[in-house]
Amino acid sequence: PMDLVFSPAEVLAIVIAVSFALIAHLWPWYLVWTLALAALLPAWWLSRFVIGVSILAPFTLAFWWVEPFENAKEWAALAMYAGAILWVVLARGAAVRPAPRVQPEEVAVKSVADR
Repeated sequence: PMDLVFSPAEVLAIVIAVSFALIAHLWPWYLVWTLALAALLPAWWLSRFVIGVSILAPFTLAFWWVEPFENAKEWAALAMYAGAILWVVLARGAAVRPAPRVQPEEVAVKSVADR
């Protein structure tokens, strides 16, 4: 028997391919599965795209019940994907920047000084 082991990036890519290519309409609750995988790899551009789509997708539901202008659903989808791409660009700096390193001695000195 062959053991298949996938990295979180490979699993996210597969789930995204299924979600965006094979599902006719991407409902916001479908994104819960992809959001959990995207949280594991926040620095990857595809993860940031999934997070952006997940943030904006619930707002597009209003256009399924009320159509204020012609082709409102298509325009809402376009705005959602454009916003997700903008999120990828804007969130890039936060994801790339490493967390500051704190030495254990600094923590001990600060906690003693706080008392």
